[in-house]
Amino acid sequence: MFILRQIPIQLDYSEVYRYLGLKGNKSVEQNFSNLVREIGDYALSFMEPRGIYHTLKIESIEKDRIFFRNTEFQLKGEKIARYMSKCVRITFLAVTIGEEIDSVIEQLFNEGKSAEAVILDAVGSDAVEQAANWIDNAISRQAKTKGFVTLSRVSPGYGLWNIEANLDISRLLNTEDEIGLRILESFQLVPRKSVIAAKGWVPAGVIREKKGGDSLENRNT
Repeated sequence: MFILRQIPIQLDYSEVYRYLGLKGNKSVEQNFSNLVREIGDYALSFMEPRGIYHTLKIESIEKDRIFFRNTEFQLKGEKIARYMSKCVRITFLAVTIGEEIDSVIEQLFNEGKSAEAVILDAVGSDAVEQAANWIDNAISRQAKTKGFVTLSRVSPGYGLWNIEANLDISRLLNTEDEIGLRILESFQLVPRKSVIAAKGWVPAGVIREKKGGDSLENRNT
């Protein structure tokens, strides 16, 4: 189990603009661009990017379930089992940038500063993605040193996997105690700017690596 109390992140403003529904900073006025940068700098001053991840060795894979060694935890679902069918290990990860950003966004809306609130929300979305990417890359490097390549990470609730898995992974990683990430009865994450995901390890040579990155194509999907 790896616990990261402070994850280094650098905002990608092209992604912030994308979250705002804009094509990029070349298409916006300078005053608005300055405001986005100002809010980004402000957010970086109080966000607390934290994460945790844990790798399990696979015992067996069935049609709709994956079993792991030395634990009762199971990965459930036919699509996610098929996606991970070439894997021999899976890393489960969780990351959050803390609750304060949710409070600040709400405060800005209450003060009638809706533009600033929307921008901060977009900044938070990019920030948590950058934090998740940092962990993602760390896992890929670890896998490579052991002779594995990795699949693109996948999260519950996005097609391959039922959202209910958020609770199972949270319990596996003890996210509430370790990084302050809890799961609601609706299986949504709190703080809102958080990510739970899984990343499969495949022996090198089993599947084809895509050009330009470490994400891989699973031929069974």
